Amino acid sequence: MSIRACFACKERKEKEDLLNFKLISKDFLREGEISLPETFLNIFKDVSNILFLDLYSKLPGKGINICPKKECIKAALKKIYKGKNIDVNSFINYLLETIEKELITNLVRAKKASLIDIGLDNIDYKDKDAFIIVSQKASLKAQEKLKNFYKNLLVLDEEDLSSFVGLENKNIKYLLIKNTPLGKKIFRLLKLYKSLKNAI
Repeated sequence: MSIRACFACKERKEKEDLLNFKLISKDFLREGEISLPETFLNIFKDVSNILFLDLYSKLPGKGINICPKKECIKAALKKIYKGKNIDVNSFINYLLETIEKELITNLVRAKKASLIDIGLDNIDYKDKDAFIIVSQKASLKAQEKLKNFYKNLLVLDEEDLSSFVGLENKNIKYLLIKNTPLGKKIFRLLKLYKSLKNAI
């Protein structure tokens, strides 16, 4: 377990519960190492370095860890870009879009690998370490029963849950993701997404 301090509030948390960023120069971007949409670049139009989300800490250099909360993101942006006006809401929206794309890609992989079970009838209560995602609209009785058995339970908005698994027209209330490296990655992304969405 790796513990890091939030750059803004200094609270110490597991690294997985924090957003990891790298400060990247615009020159680096111009060289084509990383491509970013114009909407994102416009957020940082008046500065020379961009606070780039490095979800898996793969880029070289020291990372900047920030809690996925609006106040921490706002404080971090203020600290890094002294005197510059960075639109916090636009930045958070970009982070949400980035995490959502990553989630959908990984959930497609998980579905193809048969790592996902959808619906309460398909949850078998065998692996306590599996990841359970429950819709806010799921019955409290079912939520409580799942919470008592599974260690890793997350309650999400039903629209988000259905959208992530590519079933927008269905009312998905229960999703089990098997405890594999891919499952862990998806569960982490879902927790970060939920925290950021609550920040808006």
